[in-house]
Amino acid sequence: IELGWSPDSTQFFIMYSDGYALGDYHVHLLRIVGNHVVTSPATRVVLERFRSRHFCMPGGDGDNLFILGWTPDSRDVFLVAEVYPDTICGEQMGFYEGFLADAVSGRIVRRFDEKETAAIEESCRASGKLVIPKLHATASEPPNY
Repeated sequence: IELGWSPDSTQFFIMYSDGYALGDYHVHLLRIVGNHVVTSPATRVVLERFRSRHFCMPGGDGDNLFILGWTPDSRDVFLVAEVYPDTICGEQMGFYEGFLADAVSGRIVRRFDEKETAAIEESCRASGKLVIPKLHATASEPPNY
C-alpha cells in the first residue's frame, strides 16, 4: 500500500495491489472538499479510455493502474495504465501508456506512449517531482490524447 498527497495537500491517493507483484494494482484518487472526501473520476476515465483499446483479464480486474503524481499546481494527475503482464495477454502483455488527467473533472489532458511514459517515470523517480514535457504540436497535428 502506498499513500501520497498532492503538492497543495487538497488531494491524496491510495495505491495498492491485491494480486501480489504482477498485478491487480489499483489507485483511489481522493479530494478534500470542505468537510468531505470526494472520489476523483480521473482513475475511471483513464481506465475506460485505456481499456477501449487494450485489455486482458486473466484474473482479478484486469489492467493495472499506477500513479506517478500531480503537476506542481495539483491541477492534473499523471496515471499509468498497463495491460496485465502475463503471457495469457499475448502481444498486449505489459503494454502501458501514461495519461495526464484533470484531477477534478477526470478529463484526459494528454496521452503518452510507452517511450514518453518511461522517460517521465524515470525522471520522476530520480527527482521526486513530476515534470511533463511541453507539447510541440503544429496546427496540423491532432492533440495527443
